[in-house]
Amino acid sequence: MPEEVEMPEEKTEEVIEDETAELAPSEVEGWKTYRNEEYGFEFQYPKDWGEINLEQQAVDEPAEHFDYEYKRVIFEAQMKVGVYTFFLDNKKIKKIWYQPSSESLAFVEYGEEEYEAVDSRDIRKQETLKIIGSKGEITQIYTVPENIVPWYGKIGAVRFSLGGNYVCFIEDGWENTKLMIVNVQTKKNILKDIDSWFNRLDIYQNIFWSQNEKVLAIKSYWSSFSGEGRDGIFVSDYGKPEKLNQVFTFGEGFKAMEFEDGSEIYNIRLMSDEKLYFSVKFAPYEGETYEKKYEYIVKTKELKEVK
Repeated sequence: MPEEVEMPEEKTEEVIEDETAELAPSEVEGWKTYRNEEYGFEFQYPKDWGEINLEQQAVDEPAEHFDYEYKRVIFEAQMKVGVYTFFLDNKKIKKIWYQPSSESLAFVEYGEEEYEAVDSRDIRKQETLKIIGSKGEITQIYTVPENIVPWYGKIGAVRFSLGGNYVCFIEDGWENTKLMIVNVQTKKNILKDIDSWFNRLDIYQNIFWSQNEKVLAIKSYWSSFSGEGRDGIFVSDYGKPEKLNQVFTFGEGFKAMEFEDGSEIYNIRLMSDEKLYFSVKFAPYEGETYEKKYEYIVKTKELKEVK
């Protein structure tokens, strides 16, 4: 990266409010239907999108490509949680994400204006995340800020909460990755004030919803590269998934989770809407590594060690 180029000072979120277009019944009736017999789902989409094709493999690069393994792992994690991605022949639509469990569909639309990338190697376009509701209404959720677009700012991954009331997505960029969880109705990003750091894989592996959507739990990281976030677990108040509390983090004297021999939080299980279990490997800078298991009671906010 050229030394004289500086990152933009601030990433201003552009969560778009009140941008919902309800279509007339006749318009929705003219939509096409995609049906997949193998996976047992179907959904409708605008007829002017053209033909859509299910993404069948992790990557189209050869196995020796530097990014192959990373993309393969993300693809498998996405399929495991039941999120299917589709490509189109439509140059205005980048990609579709469909989650059958919540009957939720999201897509990314390109803007018209072109931006030269900071390294002058590519031409970028602004991306906007939109979702399609049960009645065919199309709602804008987020637009990548203009000052981030030249820094390869894009929408990197998408999934929904179990009931479809929240859409989770990654804003990817040159030197930063931001996870957002947006209330579909209010357009509020509930992670805006949370000191957390995530990558694309985390959206499929480290976000946990209770079946009734009353509880949200998240595993977060600290990044030495960006200096953002913290290693720990955040859990919402019972019945208030937008009110997140940090319930566990490592104190001073422990190696960060990003290091190969670092501390780790693993085996996270939201067993019901009341209890969260997780295991922790403590890797101190001095002394031997040891492990503990914890139980967190959501309603009482009690964290205790489990023998």
